[in-house]
Amino acid sequence: SGQLINEFDYGTFVYNKAIQLNSNPEDSMMVIFLNARKYYQENVDFDSGEMGKTFETLDDARASGFMEGYSEEGTVSPICDLTVLLALPDGHEGEFEHEGVQLVRALWSVKSGAYSTVAKKLASACILGHLKGRKTLEGAWELSVFEKSKGKNSWNVPTISSLGLVADHADLGENFTNFLRNEDI
Repeated sequence: SGQLINEFDYGTFVYNKAIQLNSNPEDSMMVIFLNARKYYQENVDFDSGEMGKTFETLDDARASGFMEGYSEEGTVSPICDLTVLLALPDGHEGEFEHEGVQLVRALWSVKSGAYSTVAKKLASACILGHLKGRKTLEGAWELSVFEKSKGKNSWNVPTISSLGLVADHADLGENFTNFLRNEDI
């Protein structure tokens, strides 16, 4: 999004504003979520260049006079900071290496539509699904995008779908699970 559209293919994922991770928007990629932090952020006009105030809980935001909403002045929206583990394309050096694959940690903040299609799915898996009672890093996820339109505008929305547990994944297995446990990730 933004100025990155001038340098990278539309709909692809980019790490650190420098490395395109997938060849085209139709290519999904595997991610592993290391941790997540939900909070609330004041909604401010996008063109203002300002960052809205943040609150740890909705109750904290309400105590400061805000209501939950998605774009109106005086409202806050949920946002989630996700630390993810990503594989880099060949030719790039990462923080970690596992069986010849270069890996990096990345911070990814999701809000709005991405909050619903990413953070809510991850939270559901941790509360009720296959990650209940487990660490987030024990799950493997497929990350992809779909295009959404409203009027003349269209944009890509990221979404995730479960690939199951890392330990049960054919390409990762117990060896990768041990790597995750033993590294300082």
